[in-house]
Parts: sequence; structure tokens; C-alpha cells
Amino acid sequence: MKKNMNRWINVCFALSATALGVSQAIAANDVHSAMLEKEHINQPSSTQFWQETVEHSSTSEVDRQRYIKPAKFRLIQLELDHLKHHLNQTVTASTDLANERVASVDLSIPLPNGGYETFVVAPNQVLPAELAARYPEIKTFSGTSAETKNTRIVLDYTSQGFHAMVTSEKYGTFYIDPYESGNTRTYISYFKKDYHKTKDLRLLEETLTRSESQLNRGTSFRSGRSGFGTSDMYPLRTYRLAIATTYEYSRFHGGTKQSVMSAVATTINRVNEIYERDLAIRLQLIPTTDQLFSLDVNDYYTNNRSDLMQGESQVVIDKVIGQQGYDVGHLFSATGGGSALIGSVCTRGKGSGVSGLGMPMGDAFDIDIVAHEIGHQFGAEHTHNTGCNRVSYNAVEPGSGSTIMGYAGVCGPNVQVNSDAMFHSYSIGNVRHFMDRGYGSGCGTSEMSLNTPPLVSAGPDVTIPKETPFVLTGSAVDTEDQAELTYSWEQIDRGDLVARPTANQVTGPTFRAKLPTVSPTRYLPNLDAIVNNQTPTWEVLSSVARSYKFRLVARDNNVESPQVSWDERVITVDGTAGPFVVSKPNTKVNWLPGSTQTVRWQVAGTDLPPVNVSLVNVQLSLDGGKTYPHTLAANVPNTGTTDVVLPDLISKTARIKVEAVDNIFFDISNVDFSISAGLDVNQAPKFTSVAPVNATSGTAYLYQVSAKDVDSPEIRFRAKTKPVWLSFDANTLRLSGTPSDADIGSHQVVLQVSDSQIVTSQTFQITVTGGVTQTCGAAEPWDAKSVYVSGDQVMFGNNTFEAKWWTKGQQPDTTKTDGDWNLIDPCQP
Repeated sequence: MKKNMNRWINVCFALSATALGVSQAIAANDVHSAMLEKEHINQPSSTQFWQETVEHSSTSEVDRQRYIKPAKFRLIQLELDHLKHHLNQTVTASTDLANERVASVDLSIPLPNGGYETFVVAPNQVLPAELAARYPEIKTFSGTSAETKNTRIVLDYTSQGFHAMVTSEKYGTFYIDPYESGNTRTYISYFKKDYHKTKDLRLLEETLTRSESQLNRGTSFRSGRSGFGTSDMYPLRTYRLAIATTYEYSRFHGGTKQSVMSAVATTINRVNEIYERDLAIRLQLIPTTDQLFSLDVNDYYTNNRSDLMQGESQVVIDKVIGQQGYDVGHLFSATGGGSALIGSVCTRGKGSGVSGLGMPMGDAFDIDIVAHEIGHQFGAEHTHNTGCNRVSYNAVEPGSGSTIMGYAGVCGPNVQVNSDAMFHSYSIGNVRHFMDRGYGSGCGTSEMSLNTPPLVSAGPDVTIPKETPFVLTGSAVDTEDQAELTYSWEQIDRGDLVARPTANQVTGPTFRAKLPTVSPTRYLPNLDAIVNNQTPTWEVLSSVARSYKFRLVARDNNVESPQVSWDERVITVDGTAGPFVVSKPNTKVNWLPGSTQTVRWQVAGTDLPPVNVSLVNVQLSLDGGKTYPHTLAANVPNTGTTDVVLPDLISKTARIKVEAVDNIFFDISNVDFSISAGLDVNQAPKFTSVAPVNATSGTAYLYQVSAKDVDSPEIRFRAKTKPVWLSFDANTLRLSGTPSDADIGSHQVVLQVSDSQIVTSQTFQITVTGGVTQTCGAAEPWDAKSVYVSGDQVMFGNNTFEAKWWTKGQQPDTTKTDGDWNLIDPCQP
């Protein structure tokens, strides 16, 4: 029977939190990394650590379970020891901390949809030096893609295996996690969108209490404005984090301090990725974190009651660690949902936070719950506009919201199943106010940086017609230019509780937030919905007079001292003008290349005050409305009609866009039309690649297929005839395989490409010949100064050896089985 502490919890947490008023400092040996000399170690390709594999039933360990089950994933095997050796080169320890060197290395990461991307990674300090010394098997890292600096990664290896989280405009968010518990050999690489997780409905019962700093704060903080983010620089601030765990959480993760610390490190590493990028906050575990892990079933926590565990967490952390030993404390549990004392960091209530989930691991736990609840402790309020724990002065996201401080997936109507890995700018404003003017400034340690925030321009305020699409475009300048800027356009209107946006809504949010992209442009509604004549539930155009407030938020994605800034603009909807509509062409007509045609649109009062648009542009798309590379008419009068001359091009998927000059509204014709010399001019697709016709047994064969169709943007490929040793991937258009000696001879291959009307075939013969058998002594002699990687062969002492992994200076030896070399071909002198 667990001890019940409810009586004193109710007394303790009826009191408002009070500021400590004492600045906390992190020990010098825990923050010296900011001053370490950094270098980059060039290494051979790290794809050698990974190998494709197939799914199978695990029978070796009866207690293994699969907790993370995405709908789609890539299954790979990892040589974990080799990867550890590779990553451990990033830190060369020294007895003199001043001479310690922190380096970065290249690491290839398997993408969920095939292929690899190289990242430049370096160690981070989720665990301070003292704690890391006690847990040498736990290492955490962060970095960026070598190709695109806004693609970021955090990864770790622990006793629980390897884990990685990648956030990217290019890929979205994807993860690498162990395939099953207890298996550190096999992993899954999967997109977040393919993992539909379930969260405890108890999150609907999230218990929120407010510290004194929250109860007394002014309206400017509640609005999320206050200038917090326009162009001010925010240095990265490190807070000492105390994580306690319940017995149930500890048991789920293996029941030992090593296994629990491994799980905690993975979660906080992922949380830090978002906190550093968006909030300029770094959380570092306190050196005595493991003293807070409950390994006894008779612990002090009231399981299934997050409201009670919130107070119990505070008492336990204070008793074990002491008030002066941490800046923010939090309890991880395996049940009970979430609970937090809002605005409590640096106060006497700073340990009052709980995150619980039946499966306390993965994206649903790390991002949706832990990042959310700790966000409350840093002063962030809910941003959703549904009835569950709604905060009226902060409700800037329609429905459940989709950012971390919303209720995605737990309080309908739901925008989506789980939160995106981002904070809304309103949440960033909440936290910045708390850190600048609230109790959050009373502890933690700041790291000064020369990195300045982007200078953002959202553009001028304008008036647009009702029920008419519009596009927001801004700009930003980053003087350091060390990383690629990403942008998000976010509506910041507050109003009445309207869970599902409506066209006649005069206040409040009607446009959802979206993940940052490299483009400072956003179509409203989204372009796909416009060209498909759809009305998205979470992007609703107004049919009445009202105003919108939007922020263009720019993130500089700097690894060492990230900065976020924004600018705002007001869009006023005129309730009398509009809708502005293209009326011709609006059917599946056929126009001749080079011909003169008439384009018509409904002006609908847009030429009159207050919209006052006197000129428009007419643009042509050849890909169904996705892009508009051809301007048919520029700065023509907004009278509703103009003649245009078509280019000498052909297309089956043409669209016309008429856009306002010096304004942001536009419309697109409703259906695709054709530009061609006649009604039946479809031309056959053609192969543009030539197939290799020779192959060798035991050697990989690859043919990269390509084709084009001058009048159809969508063509499909298939392999009609091929030998069994070949496979064809219709996504990558690769015909590949490795023939064996049994395949020696000629093989016919027939590939086909189709535009849905005409099929073109490519037929060829592949002749497979026998491979060359290596004779004894064919390998190069071993050289002590040379670098060898996995698969390299050398001669030494009349024997042939093959390298197991990256090695240099390690002499091959026939008597060793645990060395760097395998004896593969004993030879006689």
C-alpha cells in the first residue's frame, strides 16, 4: 500500500508560489563546453553502421514488446558498438578541462523513405559532467544536416539503444527508435505522420494551478504581445532540471537506475531540441537526478492522480535535493495525465509538475506531454479554442490547436491527432515575459552570444474582399547567415469560444498554425485546397467584415544560440466587396498555343474603396495550379476582362490566376483546361535513359530509369518482365539486384511508362557473366599508417584479412577473434 500524502499536499499547494529571488548558477565544470575549442573530424562514410533487414518475430526474449508501431516504417539493423566508437571521437577527455576538445563528426542517418542523409553532430550536455561520469553508457548529441542547416537532429545512445529525432521542413519530423524493447540491434525509421499514437483521455483532466506570478501578471503578458519577439536578442539560458520518477515509470523502463536514466535522457534531449530552437532554453539534469528515481513499489506518489502527484513531486524533490539544488523540477509517471503549477520555475513551487502516460516514451510522451507540462512551468498557457481548460486571453488556435501548448488529439474538435514539434509565437511570448519580467529571471545561467535575431518584415496592412483567397508574403534578414531561416505565419486573434471556425465569425482564430518552412509565403487557404475547390475545416475565409492579425515568425535555427523574432500585420476584410472570382476559363476548354483568348473575372467592388485595387496580373499555370511561371498580362485594369496571348506551349493541366496588384488577394480558375493544337494530340511518353546490358555474378547491378512526356506531368512506370534477381522500385525508379552464378546467361527485361492513355515499352537483354575469383595474395599488403573501413581486405603474414570496422594501426592477428580483423582466406607460402 502506498503512503498517502494528500493531507499535507492540499495545504502545501493552496499557497501561491513565492519567488526565491536568488539567482542560481550552474557549476563551472558543467558549462565549460561553451568555451571549448571545437573541431571537425573527417571520417569515412558512416552508412557502414546500418544495414537493411526484414521484419521477423522475436523469440529470443519472451519479455520483448513492440511499443511503437507506425503504419509505415523502414527496418534497419545497427552495429551499435561501431557507432559508439565513431561518436566517441567527438570528445577527447583531458585531466585539464581547459584543454578538452569538443569535435563534431559526420553521421549518416537512414531516412524513413529510403536513402541516407549526412548530419554533422557534436555532444551536448543533457547530463552534466558529474552525472555523465557515473553513466558512461549514456551519451547525447545534437547537430544539423550537412545539406540543409534548418534540418536539425538530436540523438543518443544509452543502455536502451539508439534514438534520434529529426525536425525538418524537407521531411517534417521523423524518428529512429528500437524496433522492440530489449533489442539494441534492430531499429525503425519512421515519419511522425505515420505514427498514430493514442494518449490517455485523462489528459482532459489536466490539473493547472497558477503561481503568484501568474495571478498578478498584466494584460500585456496575457495578450502574448508586449514586443517580446519583434527584434530583441534572447541569450540561451540553462536551467537545472530535477526529474523524479514514480515506481510505475521506473518499472516500465526496466527498473534500474541505469535504464531509467537512459529513458529520461532520451526524453529531455528531444524536449531540449524544441526548447532551445523556439524558447532559447536549455534544460540540464542535476548531478543528483538518480536519487529521485523510485524503484520501490511503496513510493510516495498517489498513482493515477496527477493533481495529487503535483504536490507530492514538490515535497519529494525538496526533501531529497533541497530548494537550492535545482531550478525546475518535474515528475515522470506511467499514469495520471499531466499537471503543472503555471509560472513556477525559480519559485518555491518549482517542483510542481507531472507528466504521465501509460506508455511513457516516444513522441506522444516527449512532445505532447512533457514539453507541454514543463511549458506551463515556464509560464506558457493553453492556446487552443475548445472548451477543455481553455484560456480565453491566450486562445489563438482554432479547435484543439496543433502546437505544443494546444490540446491536439485530446479535446475535440481536433485539428490533428498529435501536436507539432513547435511552440506558437503566443507561447513564446508567454515564456519570454516570464523569463524577462517574471520569476523565470531569478535563476538559471545565460550564455552570451554575438548571434543576433533575424530582422523580420511582415508587410503592410491591407484590406481584402470577403470570401476570397489571399497570400501572405514577408521577408527577413539574418546578418550572421549561419543557418537557413524558417518561417511560419500565425494568426493571433482572440475572441469567443468557437471550437470549429465559421465564415461568419467576426473575432477569434479561423486559420490553424503550421510547421515552419523555408518559404516566407503562405496561401490562405492552402493552395491544394484552392485548386481542388475545397473549404478546409481549419482555414476558413470570412464572409463578413472583420480583421485578422498575423505574425510572420522567423527562426534562425542557430545551433549554439538560436534566435526567434517576428513582425505583425493586420488584414481587414471588407464585408461589401467580394468574392473576387475568375469566371473564364472555368470549364474544360481547349485553347490553341499562341492564340489570343479572353480572361474574365468578377470585380465585385474590389476596384472601389476601401479595397481600392485598380490593377491586376493574369498568370498561367501548366501543372494544375501549383506554380505560375508565365505572366500573360501585367498591370492591366481591374475591369473584369482582358485579352491575353498564350505562349507556344501545350498542357492538359492549365490554370489561370488573376491576382491584385499592390494587394494580396487572388483567385484561380476552378478546373484544368488544355492548351493544344487539337483535341487529340496526346504524345507518347519516351524513355530518356539507356539500360546497362552487362552484369557480373556477385556484383550489384543498377539501372536508374528516366522518361519524359511533353504533354503530361504525371507518368507511371512498371516492370512488365524481369528476372527474379532484379527488383524495380516505382518510387525511386531504380532497377537493381545482384545476380548469382545460377543467373549466368541472358535475361529479357521489359519496362513500361504510361501517361494513362499511351504505354511505351523499353525492351533489352542483360547478359550475366561469371565473376573473377580472387587468388591468394591478391589483396594489398597491410600498412600500419593506412585507414581501413568495414569490408577492406589486406594481406598480412601470408593470410588474407577483412576489416570489421574503421581501424588504423591495429595489426591483423590469426590468434585474436575479438580484434579489428577477420581471417577470411588462410594461404600457404
